[in-house]
Amino acid sequence: MIRINLPKPLSTNSLFGNKRKGRVCTKRYNTWKRLAKAQIADQRPFKLNGQVRLRLLVGEIGLRKDMDGDNCIKCLQDALVDNGILSDDNRTIVRAVGMEWVEDMEGAQAVIEPVLENNTVEISELFEVPFMGQIT
Repeated sequence: MIRINLPKPLSTNSLFGNKRKGRVCTKRYNTWKRLAKAQIADQRPFKLNGQVRLRLLVGEIGLRKDMDGDNCIKCLQDALVDNGILSDDNRTIVRAVGMEWVEDMEGAQAVIEPVLENNTVEISELFEVPFMGQIT
């Protein structure tokens, strides 16, 4: 299992804009991706090959009260792929995803566990990893 600290997530609604040539990343999202890349690089995490379970702990500090949990998952998952931690975020690789709000925390933390061969993933297993304190 590995834990990776990430910046506070952006809502999926603010990641892309429409241009003549289609959808493009917003300036805000590009800035967030650079911050995530630097934060991940500082932690020097190892890369995971194969299937995983992903649990996202998201701090409520600094986020809008009306932010939907499912809208903050995309940028966090994409950062793990863009920075080579996960080979992809499709269902063949990420076999389970869980997200949990953490009141007294700012930023986010990805908890990633490899799925062992012939191991059935149950949603209840995503919530057995205890939170290890505040992220700064």
